[in-house]
Amino acid sequence: MNTVAQRRADPSIVDLSHEERIELVAEGASESFQPEAIDDSWRRCLLDFHVDPRSSSVPHLLTERELRISREPLHSFLLQAQEEIDRLYAIVRPQFT
Repeated sequence: MNTVAQRRADPSIVDLSHEERIELVAEGASESFQPEAIDDSWRRCLLDFHVDPRSSSVPHLLTERELRISREPLHSFLLQAQEEIDRLYAIVRPQFT
């Protein structure tokens, strides 16, 4: 397999898999022909969220019940936070009307 440096230096290497293209774009080693937003998305997936482009596994989707259970410990905190956000908004809002 060619290294990133070899791919960058050799423009004849055009027969790349989708996964290899994603990795090259994420590493900043490839000039891309798709919109920049797609390149940015690939970078986020690979670098920020550690999504493996070579993996064929499907993501684990939470059921509604699993989501509700995971939110329960934060419920009272979120209620208190919302009250504070509403209070601060009421203070700031008159300045912008």
